[in-house]
Amino acid sequence: MEQKAVVISGEAPESDDETVDIKSGISIKYHTNLPGTIIPGEATESDDEGASWSSASTAIDATACAPYVDLKSANAKKHFIKYNSILHKKLHESNESLRNNVLRLTDDTIENGIQELREINKQLVKSELTVQEAACQLRNASERWKSTSNTLFQIIDANFFNTIKINP
Repeated sequence: MEQKAVVISGEAPESDDETVDIKSGISIKYHTNLPGTIIPGEATESDDEGASWSSASTAIDATACAPYVDLKSANAKKHFIKYNSILHKKLHESNESLRNNVLRLTDDTIENGIQELREINKQLVKSELTVQEAACQLRNASERWKSTSNTLFQIIDANFFNTIKINP
């Protein structure tokens, strides 16, 4: 039996109150005892409220992601051969072999990609810490330069060099 969509002509209602008396000819079953999970607290309203990815602690937390889950066991279902001929059995074996090879290839590719990304992430965290340390040292050197420069200008302004006499 083929089901066809029911088209109701007219304007769509603007609120839920207007939809109560509409008869469409299709019975809809409502499930009222569906289980659900209530998560207490307030969700973030924007991406800016979340963690900053530029901090090293967040980046280190990001490296501790959940391991890659192999979905073969979840999708494992028994295949049956529709026809019981030798040709169909061979075709089924070839298909299973091809499927296993493709799954193994994709799993290996994904695992290698995950490993490379983890290593890159670790290197980026180390680089970020190095850059932060260099920026701190540069800031300190800049402050020392300003202090030394101010001291030199004070000496020049005080005519300190004019009071020094050198005997020939």
